[in-house]
Amino acid sequence: MKKPFRGLRSYKVERLPTLDVKDYDDSINNLIDFCSIIDEQDDINQTLMKNYVMIRLVSIVEFNLKAFVSELIDDLDLKPEEILRDDSISINLDVLQNFKSELFTKGRIITASLDKMNPRLIYGIMNRINHLDYFSWYDSLIPSKQGKTWTQFKDLYAKRNDVIHNLVNVDDSIPDLKDKVIQFHDFVIWLFIFTKMNIAINVKKEPESKILKRWSALDPSKIKLTLNNFKQITKKFRDNYSPPRRS
Repeated sequence: MKKPFRGLRSYKVERLPTLDVKDYDDSINNLIDFCSIIDEQDDINQTLMKNYVMIRLVSIVEFNLKAFVSELIDDLDLKPEEILRDDSISINLDVLQNFKSELFTKGRIITASLDKMNPRLIYGIMNRINHLDYFSWYDSLIPSKQGKTWTQFKDLYAKRNDVIHNLVNVDDSIPDLKDKVIQFHDFVIWLFIFTKMNIAINVKKEPESKILKRWSALDPSKIKLTLNNFKQITKKFRDNYSPPRRS
């Protein structure tokens, strides 16, 4: 029996989100506002609302990670072999038909082919893009994380899956739930910023004046990190990185 062809279809590329930081911030702020009214409800509705927050948070993170990864690939002109473990992807002819469309960029096609952005897939992609152990690097740049980000990221997805598939209820307090929403909003933003800085410094070798301009655009109240520290930490992680063998 002939195996059905399951190549990438054009509708997956067309439905992929585009980078919109304001929309991302608005989605997160709406979710935080939603958390603020949970305490006004009875016990049953509080449980249902907490479950919704968990499901919605992962959906927002996953949706925007697709947009951010796609933008990184296109903006930094990354090679497909730096993103994908396989040597090729299959596409349907309707994708070829749309190649001249502005939506059908290299980044969007690659990201659409990845389908679900689960934690392990994100880990592998960010390692290969940055040429370092991404989550350990991230925690070193933000010392308050103390090596917890990867575990927290996995646990977030695992809890969402339990809510959906096993009817497990979210038992976080409302303040803890709000903190989780803010934490993962920041994670996605810093993923984008740190990666662009890393590539600009170590791959594109941009002039120091341009690097300083990029760094000065960051809000110092959001992160206690100097540019020199960023460079030193990043160099250490890049020097110690061993790329995985291609499949």
